[in-house]
Amino acid sequence: MGKLSRQVQAYPAYISYGYASCRTCHYNPLGNGPINSYGRAVQATEISGNLFGAEPEALANHSAFVFGPLPEWLQLQLNYRGLYLRQGLQAQARSRWIHMQADGAVALSFGKKLVAVASGGYVPLPESLSPAEKDRLGNLISREHYVGITPEKGLGFYVGLMDVAFGLRIPDHNAYIRSTQYLNINDQTHGILFHRDWQTGELGIQAFLGKFQQEAAVRQKGLSLFSEFELGENSRGGFSVLVSQSEFRARQMGAIHGRFQMGKASSLVAQLGLFRQTLSGIDSYHLGSVSLVQSRHQLVRGLFALTTFEHYVENLKDGSTRLFRAGPSLEYLPFSKVELRMDFLATQSMGLPSVAPSSYLIQVQTHVWI
Repeated sequence: MGKLSRQVQAYPAYISYGYASCRTCHYNPLGNGPINSYGRAVQATEISGNLFGAEPEALANHSAFVFGPLPEWLQLQLNYRGLYLRQGLQAQARSRWIHMQADGAVALSFGKKLVAVASGGYVPLPESLSPAEKDRLGNLISREHYVGITPEKGLGFYVGLMDVAFGLRIPDHNAYIRSTQYLNINDQTHGILFHRDWQTGELGIQAFLGKFQQEAAVRQKGLSLFSEFELGENSRGGFSVLVSQSEFRARQMGAIHGRFQMGKASSLVAQLGLFRQTLSGIDSYHLGSVSLVQSRHQLVRGLFALTTFEHYVENLKDGSTRLFRAGPSLEYLPFSKVELRMDFLATQSMGLPSVAPSSYLIQVQTHVWI
């Protein structure tokens, strides 16, 4: 299903619990965004730890919204994610705290076939922006707002602002398969998504027009496809393709991906992709590659050890810098609605001499949702 930012999003690793489809716990059938009441209960009773030894029924009750259970037709969610980042460990280390996300979300169900979802809140602006640019952009953002209709079980149509239907929606927004591919935490697009799932697979096709908040010239318009098929018990493989264009950039992307159970509550996810990009006014194009392999092993209930390997090449046609990143992580969910995670990441670059050959960082995340 589908972190350095998101709301108990659809971790692809949750396939190890038998949840192959994100639609089970999320309003968005491909994951991310607010979770439904069933998803809250799953998070509390199966995935999070039980630090205070509560009974299963009490855990399920605690999973409800902060003010208590809401009507079936209404779901609310508040979410905060912060990050302590210490980078440049190989030289002069620098530290800072980043308020990454402070969101609110609402989901309204009209019977069993119609739902309206919206979420938005605070977004940090890049430090490189000037004060005038920061004032113009502001710190408030709508991350999604859409309406979905499911005329029958396993069939849905969704219209509005949503994440792009492509590849694994892992929560780490600094992962190369997200940060370098315009699939990051704020890269949603307006469009229409067709989704179909069945017992042994699923298919998503999305036609999109870009984010309307952007200037028309830079909006990427195009088509994407996501598919997955059962390879065995609690294992799936699939592929994604995307074609998009604006006045400044044309982009084609393809990827193969898989999610595999590796024992009880443990899993392996992997994605390998190629992308082709052409900039306006430039005859040549870039052909690059990007990949990720990440394992997630349960040590005890609520405590997980992760290992991540990544690779990124901007242009296979020339001597572009090759980036390799790897490292261990610890993720701890002591009880429902709280998540802590520490990552140690080492990056090795090969190529341009102006780029430092290696760098190291530690990042500590805290995530609270109610």
